[in-house]
Amino acid sequence: MTNFLLSELSLPNELVLDLQRQNPWWQNKPLPVIPPFHRWPYDKLRKRLDYPIAPIIVIRGPRQIGKTTLLWELAHGLTSAGRFAAVVWSCEAGAAYNHDPDKAERTLVERWSQAVEVRLPAELRPPPPADRPGARVSAYLKVWCQTCPRPVVLLLDEIDALQDEALISILRLLRDGYSDRPR
Repeated sequence: MTNFLLSELSLPNELVLDLQRQNPWWQNKPLPVIPPFHRWPYDKLRKRLDYPIAPIIVIRGPRQIGKTTLLWELAHGLTSAGRFAAVVWSCEAGAAYNHDPDKAERTLVERWSQAVEVRLPAELRPPPPADRPGARVSAYLKVWCQTCPRPVVLLLDEIDALQDEALISILRLLRDGYSDRPR
């Protein structure tokens, strides 16, 4: 997937190498080590998941203050506690296709599938995504929720990187998938 995305963008080799260094999971390399302590909002976010209605929580703040690390901590903590299958999915890769929702959707589902392969044990992973243009996201999530032995928690990172048609399309697909999710 990385080669597909980076080759289509025609980026300088130096930039490609730097992006790969900063995103080791693109090549199935280990993720950065999660700190042994939790950031202050961790417990508050964790408790929200005990509410009877599946919450949608927005975490916002200035750059480089630990929002993504907090999401990784939360995903790791939720999954290792044995109650949820939680994963952080970055939406940044779709930003290259803000005016092409089909490419954005295909790119994101492919990247999310890779993230699940790296971050979750085999028994919690969904089957490979089906190629259903215009419904890849909702179809992938529906199959995953039906086959996963635990409730699935999605932690979307950098969704604000998406804009225009891609953002609207992905948000609608997520909403549709949420409405139709298995209970």
